[in-house]
Amino acid sequence: FILPPMAGLWQRRQLPWLSSGTRRGGWKSCALALLVLLTVQHRSVQLPGKPNRGSACGLTCWMNCWQQPGQVCRRRHLLWSGVLGIAGVWLPQPPSWAATDATATLQEGCNDGCMSDIFGNYKAPDIGAEYDKDDSRSRKDVSDLYGTITPAGVRTILQRLDIDSSDVFTDLGSGIGNVVLQVHANTLVRKARGIEFLKGRHAEAVQHLNDFQQRYSSDSKRDINFVNGDITKEDYSDSTIIFADSVAWYPTLMESVQRRCEANSGLKYLITYRPLNEGTGMRFLGEITDVKMDFQRKGVKFNVYSNVPGAKLRAAVNMESIAK
Repeated sequence: FILPPMAGLWQRRQLPWLSSGTRRGGWKSCALALLVLLTVQHRSVQLPGKPNRGSACGLTCWMNCWQQPGQVCRRRHLLWSGVLGIAGVWLPQPPSWAATDATATLQEGCNDGCMSDIFGNYKAPDIGAEYDKDDSRSRKDVSDLYGTITPAGVRTILQRLDIDSSDVFTDLGSGIGNVVLQVHANTLVRKARGIEFLKGRHAEAVQHLNDFQQRYSSDSKRDINFVNGDITKEDYSDSTIIFADSVAWYPTLMESVQRRCEANSGLKYLITYRPLNEGTGMRFLGEITDVKMDFQRKGVKFNVYSNVPGAKLRAAVNMESIAK
């Protein structure tokens, strides 16, 4: 009776990946283990000299089985109970849980307090004098406006996505790196990447990443990196999830990104503020609403598209209960 709960608690604290990243996975597995154990224990037994009446075998009966091997109720029943109980603890969550529990996408690597500790007020550096006069593109193709999606807004998006350890996340126009870092710390993606054109913002992102790695523990086997480059030229074709806070993008930039996303057959989710042009070959999955941004009191909506057959959005739930 004691071993399965202890294993469930240990799983919850030490091995969150075994429960699909949910804080409640260990408790569910523990409950399942106890249910299996009790079910196996309540079996029909026949004691020597007594008819089989289908009586339940309680704790005393099982202790007698262990001490008196001559009875029909034998040690192996108790051993199998323990084996099945432990197996229940280590079972992954069934698909029905994964589809309905929105927290399955999220972990707790960096909560709101952690994010505030690293990013402060989330303000980007002044880039008024930064624009490269020798850049071959027209200034109208580059937006220097900046608006930050809040940690609550990122959670609202992430809880709608089906994310696993095979995914590669890319933030186009990653600014100071807050979205990339939050995705890396709080989901199972194997790689999180941010591409930012402006050098000042890119430098801030790299510094924030260094601060995070010095102050908090992270999985060194999963990759996170920031690229100072042009999203119309950099290679991010390995992405399975692309985030584009395109609220201030000019049409030429949006069209370029749309073409590149349409060419990526493995792109499971494209999350973009601006909708794609009509006639796109990407499948529209729906809208994610009430996404909190720092420049607007009311939440905004993002459009989600996919190239992967069968990809879909999870049901929306209130994530504020797991914010802290």
